[in-house]
Amino acid sequence: MPEPFILYDIPRQLRDGETEADMSWSPNVFKTSAALNVKGIPFKRVWIDFKDVADVISKLGAEPHEQGNLKYTCPVIYDPSTKRTIMDSQKILEYLEKQYPQKPSLFPPHTRALQVAFIDNIMPRVYMNVAPTLTFDLYGLVLEDSKQYFRDARAKDFGIPLEQLVSHGDARVKNLAAFKSLLEDVLKWMAANGENARYVTGEVPSNADLFFGGVLVFIKRIGGKEHDLFKLIGEAGNGQLLKYVEDMERLA
Repeated sequence: MPEPFILYDIPRQLRDGETEADMSWSPNVFKTSAALNVKGIPFKRVWIDFKDVADVISKLGAEPHEQGNLKYTCPVIYDPSTKRTIMDSQKILEYLEKQYPQKPSLFPPHTRALQVAFIDNIMPRVYMNVAPTLTFDLYGLVLEDSKQYFRDARAKDFGIPLEQLVSHGDARVKNLAAFKSLLEDVLKWMAANGENARYVTGEVPSNADLFFGGVLVFIKRIGGKEHDLFKLIGEAGNGQLLKYVEDMERLA
């Protein structure tokens, strides 16, 4: 039996009734774990606390990010068959496609351009209307030893204190309306695949699904089912997106 990959992940605190599977929250880590599961590649998860990520990952030999405030982040994988360590979710997906072409593809033929267009459309809308509020929510779930590190790092990323990330009043109404519009757009695009299409590119999850699904799972695991963003997911498409979230979580 082949030796499993190692996936490095960042845990969060658990709420009552949650299991260890819920500890994984990052959309970028989700893309990697889901890709491994789609391809049927066994892996084991190694947890790294937020404050220890740079120290641990740098010692693994991963190439640092060339841009941004953080040079080392999760996800990172180690492939025991090639002895390679790869950091960055998109680089990992491209590596898996190239190294394991016999496995189910996350880039069905002739869909790469459309997947790029899909991702380029939705991700700026996610960052504007979802990421700030949930970053503050995530702060409450970060392991205690990493709370100050997280607060300082994210304040540096956004340029404002964490408390100012949360929108209120008219600004919140505007954020929710924009997120609802995003969900409606995605449902419309998915409907073009046919009445029973389950994923963005049809019957098999693709790279685009891992981006979008990772966002929805992130909302559920950080905000919870009662969060106003997750309630919009539940209302969209007569429950279609709730089923989509369930399918995505099974891949995590």
